[in-house]
Amino acid sequence: ASQILNNDPRRTWMYGFTVENTMMSIWYFSRSHTVVSTPFDLTKEIKSFIHVFLSLLYATREEIGYDPTIHQVLHDDETQYVYEVASEGETRYFRTIKSLFTSQTLRITGRKTRVWKAVEVEGYDGNKHRKEKEGGREVALKDCWLDEGSRTEKDNLDAIFESLEAVKEKVKHDSKILDWADLSGNRQLFEDLLDTGNYKGYFMEIECDTKLAITKSQLQSSEPVPEFLVPLEREETSSGNEGSQSTQTTQLLLEIAHQRRNAVRDRLKPSAACEYRAKQRYRLIYKEVGRPLYAAPNLFFFFFFGGAWA
Repeated sequence: ASQILNNDPRRTWMYGFTVENTMMSIWYFSRSHTVVSTPFDLTKEIKSFIHVFLSLLYATREEIGYDPTIHQVLHDDETQYVYEVASEGETRYFRTIKSLFTSQTLRITGRKTRVWKAVEVEGYDGNKHRKEKEGGREVALKDCWLDEGSRTEKDNLDAIFESLEAVKEKVKHDSKILDWADLSGNRQLFEDLLDTGNYKGYFMEIECDTKLAITKSQLQSSEPVPEFLVPLEREETSSGNEGSQSTQTTQLLLEIAHQRRNAVRDRLKPSAACEYRAKQRYRLIYKEVGRPLYAAPNLFFFFFFGGAWA
């Protein structure tokens, strides 16, 4: 499940099942949480068994977890993806060129951020994904999962600009607000940036963004089981050759698993219960194409100091 969801950007969630002897369990995996059903005997509960398979067999692609706004295409003998982004009442299409960043994690839950270098095209079907718009201008496409109802990157950027506009108005009435900048010799620069609005050039410009699918909410009847995949008890091996290397290795692995279980149990107290909030897919287009921090030859950070900017 982890490999499928992490390697295929089209997946929003997925279902699965496990069978142990005659006991069957149904699984649901998403970016917000993972759920497993109470096991049932598939040889006795025939109706439940048939219901599960018919539900999966007749489900639509969207119902089994495929995002209908991401399309896989073959471009120049390479697998690429065409993302749909709603903007000002119309749908725009962006074909990926190469991956700029993808979070490397074995976890399923979380943001799972992907950043692509992309280009706008006419569509995804037929040869439309080959027809580039705006002269093939490259952009950065970011695709991630946010907690439902949380602020987006565009919300945060707009809030920063609104705050800077508020500072601009305060400076008009009280120029002493920028006295702290005299120490650095940058007062004139800050005044010019505020007057002209050119401070926006210090931020990557968001061309458009959109909110998409929301994962299923956690069932109220479900119960968290943080120790689900950790052995319940330390078990001794029953091998007759207790001195063998394989026996010693097994004993060591069981000891490690037992210690991890105790550590998890001590760490996950009732007061630290995890909140499994539904996740919403969020997608945005940057006009500029940056690069990941690990690829930068050097890092330069610019800080604003002074209580007047707080």
